[in-house]
Amino acid sequence: MSSVAIPIPRDAVDQVLPRVLPHLTRAVDKSDGWTVDLAIRRIHNNQALLWAVIDGRETIGCALTELHDDCAYVALVGGVRWTEWRSELSKVEEWARLAGVRCVKIDGRRGWSRLLSRDGYQTDEAGTLSKDV
Repeated sequence: MSSVAIPIPRDAVDQVLPRVLPHLTRAVDKSDGWTVDLAIRRIHNNQALLWAVIDGRETIGCALTELHDDCAYVALVGGVRWTEWRSELSKVEEWARLAGVRCVKIDGRRGWSRLLSRDGYQTDEAGTLSKDV
């Protein structure tokens, strides 16, 4: 079965949260400045969009995205089997284009630079990955 990333409408977030919470918690634990409460609050306040990654009946990941000025920002990503669903990042890129922003930015771990450079992402001096959309 193939994995698919789905943006979660705000009115469905509370139904989906129990399934993505383990992945969101792991993403927060590896981030700077984020808490699970902050992430959920930003989702509920319509400041962030929650994405769930589904493989069949199993939720294998999640992401949190935000719109900042002229770029979409992938603030948090957590899950398992990342190599199976990293191509779903193209859906975030499409969402960014439709929102009228010019790029996608990701603050990821060091290994992401090598992996996502294959998909057109470049890394700046601060370690932020970006791609024009």
